[in-house]
Amino acid sequence: MSKSKVAKLPTRLSADLSGLDQLQLESLAVFVFQDVRPLRGVAGYIDWRLCGSLSRLILAGHFEGRRDEHVLMPVTGTLNIQRLFIFGLGPLRTFSQSTLSSVCGTAIEVMGRAGATSIHLSQPEVYGREDIAQSFLDVTSRTIKRHLTGILVSPEFCSA
Repeated sequence: MSKSKVAKLPTRLSADLSGLDQLQLESLAVFVFQDVRPLRGVAGYIDWRLCGSLSRLILAGHFEGRRDEHVLMPVTGTLNIQRLFIFGLGPLRTFSQSTLSSVCGTAIEVMGRAGATSIHLSQPEVYGREDIAQSFLDVTSRTIKRHLTGILVSPEFCSA
């Protein structure tokens, strides 16, 4: 008698500074809203560890956070991430779970084409908008979990 396979949920990793410092990742996608500055959550922590490289990219106009915009960033300093991808989510006012699902799908496709075999996505975060974190958890645990190795989430979602 064969056992049916149950899709495993991606590993949840803490996305605070100490959590980032302990990571060893092949590929990470970070999501950025077009109109949320300063950068928050994982994007803000990554920017901090990169000494503001992501902020400088935005300030120079090379990346705005528009939907379907993405960039592969060089990683220097203390982060142990081989490939760092940044994906735009568009303006915060246009946020929806379907938009997030689409952008996450695009991220997986782009990262796969770049040769990623271990894909991690990071939770987008906006203060006062817990619905965004919950939408991310819903999307990653229901629709795209089979493509992911792990997700980076705020510490309060790490053990849930």
